[in-house]
Amino acid sequence: MPGDPALPAGACDFPAWQAARLLSGAAQDAARAWMQPVAEADMPDVTWDLHQTFQGLGIALRRLSRLRDEAGPGGPPPSGLHEPGSHIHRAGSVMERAGAVLRDGGMLGHVRRNAARGMPTGGDPGKSPAAVTAALGLADAAVTGYMIVGRSVTGTVPDRDDAVGAFMRVTDNLDMAVRNLAAHVPGPHSARLAAAQAGLEEAYTQLREALICSAVDFRQPRSGRQVRAMRERYPVLPNRQRLAQASSASLAGTDFPGGTVLEAVRQPAAPPTAARASHRPVLRPRHGTVP
Repeated sequence: MPGDPALPAGACDFPAWQAARLLSGAAQDAARAWMQPVAEADMPDVTWDLHQTFQGLGIALRRLSRLRDEAGPGGPPPSGLHEPGSHIHRAGSVMERAGAVLRDGGMLGHVRRNAARGMPTGGDPGKSPAAVTAALGLADAAVTGYMIVGRSVTGTVPDRDDAVGAFMRVTDNLDMAVRNLAAHVPGPHSARLAAAQAGLEEAYTQLREALICSAVDFRQPRSGRQVRAMRERYPVLPNRQRLAQASSASLAGTDFPGGTVLEAVRQPAAPPTAARASHRPVLRPRHGTVP
C-alpha cells in the first residue's frame, strides 16, 4: 500500500494521518481501475469490498473523534459552537450508514456462498480482474486504517486537524472512485452507488465543519464571515467542481491534485479580507505536492 503521493509518509507521524494516507492512495487506485466497465459477475465482490471500505472508514473516524488531547485540561476554553469531535463522530456514522446502503440480497447471498465453500469473500486477490483487485485493496486499506488509528487516540488538536483534512481528501478520492464505478453499471447498482455518494457528501461536510469549529473563535467579531469564507473556498467534494469546470476531462486520470484543505486551518486568526473571501480556484497543485 504505497499511499497517496500528495501525503508523503514522513510528513506527519500521527497514526490517524498515516491511516488516511494509505486509504487515500487506495481510493486513487480504485478510481483508475474503475474507469473501465466492470463485469456484472464481478459486481457482488466489488460491492462487498466497497461496503467494507465504508464500514472501516466509519470506524476510523469515530475513533479519531474520541481524541485525548495531550495538551491536557489546562488549555483555553472551547471557542466553537460545537465540539469538533462531534462532527467527526457524525462523519463516521454517516460513512457506516452509506456502506449499509450498498448491501442487497444478491451481494449477501454471493458472500455467504463463498464463505460456505471456503472461498475468499470479496474476490481472490491472486485470480480476480483489476476492478476486483482494486476493490480488495481499498477494503484492506480501510481495515488497516482503523487498526492504525487504534482504539485510544492520543495527540494534539493540530494533529487531529491534520488528520481530518487528510480524511477529507480520502472522502473526495473515494467519491471519485464511486462515480467512476457508477458510470459503467446497470440501474439497480447505480442507484445504490448514488445513495452512497450522497453519504460521502454529508460526511465530507461534517469533516469540514469540524475544521471550522477548531479554527474559528466564535467569540470574536466577524467569525461568521470567516466561516462563510472557508466554506466558499473549500466546497464539498472538490472533485465534483473540477469535473464541472472541465467536463471533457477524465473522471480520474493519473494526475490527482496534490493539496489538501489544511491551509484553511493554518491561518484562521485574522478576519477575512475581500481577497481571502473570494472564490479562489480550489486546490490545484500538481501531483505529489503539498501545501
